[in-house]
Amino acid sequence: MGGKFMQIAPAKFLDTFVPRPDPARAQPKAVNFNSAFEGMPANDVPEIQYYDAMVNCVNRASLCPGYRLVRVDTKADLDDNSRYKVDAALFDVQAPVHDGRPHWALQRLSFEFKRHSTQDDPFEDDGPEEDEEDVCGATESKTGRRRKNRGQIVSYAAMMFARQQRCFVFTVLLLGDCARIFRWDRAGAIVTHRFNYKNTDYLTEFLWRFSHLEEQQQGYDLSAELVEPGSTDYKLMNDMAHKKLPVNDYARQSFEKSIADPSWARWKLRIVSGMELTNVNATNEDDVRYFLVGKPHFKAFGMAGRGTRGYVAIDCKEKRFVFLKDAWRVNLPGIEQEGTVLDRLNNVKVTKIPTLVCHGDVPEQATVTQSYWTPSQDGEMNPIKGHIHYRLVVVEVCRPLSDFRDGQELVKVFLDCIDAHEEAMKSAGIIHRDLSFGNVLIYERGVRQDIGGVKKKKIVHCGMLCDWELSKPMHEDSERQPDRTGTWQFMSTLTLDYPDKTVDVPDELESFFHVFLFTALRYTRSNLDRAVGRFMTEYFDAVGSEDCHHYMCGEKKRQCMERGKLTYGHDDVVFQRNDGSPDHPFNLIIETIMPWLAAHYHVTLHDLKQIRPPPPIPRLPLDNLPGTEAAKRKGTDSCEEVANVEDLPDEFFTDESENEKRKEEVRKLQVQNKGATSITLQAASSDPRIESLRPIAVNLSTHEKMSAYLAELYYNNELWAHTERAEDQIPRNYSYARFQRQDPVFIAPTSRPTSKRPHDDEDSGPSSISSKRPRTSEFAIPPPPHFYRKRNPHTCDSPPYRNDVPTAFQGIASPDGVQSKNVDVDMDARGGQPSCPSLRFSTTPY
Repeated sequence: MGGKFMQIAPAKFLDTFVPRPDPARAQPKAVNFNSAFEGMPANDVPEIQYYDAMVNCVNRASLCPGYRLVRVDTKADLDDNSRYKVDAALFDVQAPVHDGRPHWALQRLSFEFKRHSTQDDPFEDDGPEEDEEDVCGATESKTGRRRKNRGQIVSYAAMMFARQQRCFVFTVLLLGDCARIFRWDRAGAIVTHRFNYKNTDYLTEFLWRFSHLEEQQQGYDLSAELVEPGSTDYKLMNDMAHKKLPVNDYARQSFEKSIADPSWARWKLRIVSGMELTNVNATNEDDVRYFLVGKPHFKAFGMAGRGTRGYVAIDCKEKRFVFLKDAWRVNLPGIEQEGTVLDRLNNVKVTKIPTLVCHGDVPEQATVTQSYWTPSQDGEMNPIKGHIHYRLVVVEVCRPLSDFRDGQELVKVFLDCIDAHEEAMKSAGIIHRDLSFGNVLIYERGVRQDIGGVKKKKIVHCGMLCDWELSKPMHEDSERQPDRTGTWQFMSTLTLDYPDKTVDVPDELESFFHVFLFTALRYTRSNLDRAVGRFMTEYFDAVGSEDCHHYMCGEKKRQCMERGKLTYGHDDVVFQRNDGSPDHPFNLIIETIMPWLAAHYHVTLHDLKQIRPPPPIPRLPLDNLPGTEAAKRKGTDSCEEVANVEDLPDEFFTDESENEKRKEEVRKLQVQNKGATSITLQAASSDPRIESLRPIAVNLSTHEKMSAYLAELYYNNELWAHTERAEDQIPRNYSYARFQRQDPVFIAPTSRPTSKRPHDDEDSGPSSISSKRPRTSEFAIPPPPHFYRKRNPHTCDSPPYRNDVPTAFQGIASPDGVQSKNVDVDMDARGGQPSCPSLRFSTTPY
């Protein structure tokens, strides 16, 4: 959350965000209201001395009528893997809180205590708070102790957002005899100047006013209605959770798990279909839809940002399971709602993508922190992005990619998703730009196929390309989402090194390859054995950097792309069948496609060097960085479990589209005519010039070659014996910290599921394993970034270029003029994008 704090005078904070109550309904202030905190300890005493003293002062003086302050620092919540414990919290007087646990789902207001007024303060005030009237950016302390405290309070605010239906929250930070009050939303936080709460009435006035606020004024989302036990909706949720579905029972199983934990509330979420907060029109009752949800199956842990949560939900109108995505979308001109993009794709009949049910912004729910930022100089851009609360519902409830049953099915999933990507570009002119492990999914569906004039029912697993929120029209000049064009681990090498490069087809196909490799390494045996975790950390998570703010592609990924070979140490990485034999078909994919990627890398890098100066130093996108930590394996329901498919109800089956049928027939015919002999490594060229690589690189200029090659493998059934999915090859106790001590590498922020400590670096990206669909794992705690090895200075202005070229290209000379020079880049004062104009270009076709 670096750079997302705005500072304001306490009096202005109260008048703006905590209005005085109506005198007609206000509880009278206690006699000792102004002297309530006189008995509090002085500055710089052990923290524990503040706990009971503050609880007694607040409750004895009745500063919060209808509420009580409770110590909750002794034990973590039973269902909380993060083990977070705030010091004290405000609850309704009727709340059953007596065990010393934080009860994050019930907290109205949290209190964190630190012993010293300045040495523990996360911020640095420049002047007396009473004299400061204007809002300004908060100066964030860089010292270790104060920085750690800032990360801690960010984590506690994020916990309240994770466990409650919130638009914003208030928290209080006690610093010895001083205090700060925060208002958090998805854009950032507004924080008061530090004030002495014992000789001013700011804190007492805040608590008294807070107790008189309506729930909406306290930050609660009123579009989420609590489902009470015994109600009709509660009974419907129970009934549907226990009635097995003949097709895609995974949806029911996921929903059943979501309501199994009694510590998580059940909610009825309201969506005004088609609502756009930037263009609100009158709606009728037919536009309002309701959905029942339990515990989220996905939670993007973190404070500022989209805060995406994914639910398997019940559609109250249709009485069926659907997938509901709840997020805070970026509010900038030209950025479309994801549902609008999906609707356009559905209308032109793009296959293997989600089917839109409804979507819309939540009325009157938008962030405000960004509106308090003021530029310090002319032309300075606002670093704080506004967000709007948004919900999207689609028909398909998909399995994670890790649920593939064998290698042949995994290839089919990628074949389907590449087809969907191609159709979206050709039929709607839309490019995805965020291909990741969590966006390539598996969907189980029933289809009726016309076989010899007779329609037969069949249950199939197909690929589903999801999450189109970062997509954009192919020929649009401006980026749809600023500061981010994808998920770090799966972005192409050149888009990581050149952040202003237009994302085009070769970049997207390379991302597909990275997602495939990520999945294959984790769930297929290989000669890496116990080194899988380390290899994946170096390949997917590692970054190159000159300092702690500016990042580019990691060394291992770039090395593999340059050489066109997947290696570890001096050996090739070789996938193995379940019986141990090293002739796994995945090796054919690696050996064939990686030379294409290498040729594209060399040709495009050469062209970029000819048409532009060295690129500006990129910043690491800290939003939704996935890591390589192990996720719990989900149970898979094989379609073979259904004995008599023809006896299943017709409502679970749809006719196979003519487009699907025609594509399947054409592919089979192409494969039959081509023959199996084509499954070989791309022949190397002997031409010593860069132009000789272009015929190989052109294989990635369209989807056709990669799609045709994967289809050729898929239909060769003899290849796929003993290629079943294996257990996760990353050990549960894997930690990159162990090998960093022996051979340190530069690592991007990733999640760490075994950590029990509050995250001490608020600038690291939120955690998750990139999957944005149902999974059983709880959100993890992100660790701070580790900066161990600096690269040579010249490598930060442009990607390094070596003389070693792919094995398939031995004998070909390296292109001339590709060595870069060290060029100074003017950076924004806040560490943002360079002040020099952004250049946009694309080098495809070759």
